[in-house]
Amino acid sequence: MSRESGLELKVGLFVMMAVLALTFFIISVSDLSFFEKGRHIQVVFGFASGLREAAPVRLAGVEVGLIRKLQVFVDKHDGGRTKVRVNVWIKEDIAIPADSKITINQLGILGEKYLEIIPGDSMEQVKDNGLIVGQDPVPIERITERVDTLMVKLESTVDSVNNG
Repeated sequence: MSRESGLELKVGLFVMMAVLALTFFIISVSDLSFFEKGRHIQVVFGFASGLREAAPVRLAGVEVGLIRKLQVFVDKHDGGRTKVRVNVWIKEDIAIPADSKITINQLGILGEKYLEIIPGDSMEQVKDNGLIVGQDPVPIERITERVDTLMVKLESTVDSVNNG
């Protein structure tokens, strides 16, 4: 083996080791769960409120999974209404009672959206690929309209007290 081919072999091995180390680092730092076992459940919402794929899933405030896929579909059993099916990956050892309440929540005022599972009391557990109907969040537009209506009524009341 010549001196040049030995150097090329060393450089090639070094580059390959660097790529492997970088790949391992990226997988270990990110929320990728290639090696962790788990199961999937389906949650259906009428309104997804800005929820995204790869958003965290929390059970009683503790992160237990993540959202794999969001899919818009027409529910033929509900008068043809458009809904959102959320495919959720949950860690294998996490038990979710069948009567759990599932909502879309957000971290802080402007934080990221996540799925919150509030455990129920049922002894029956949600099975792999089981379906749960989630509780739709209140759209921010509706909250703004209600606050605006409340402010108009408050101004009217204050005016009547001042003039009365």
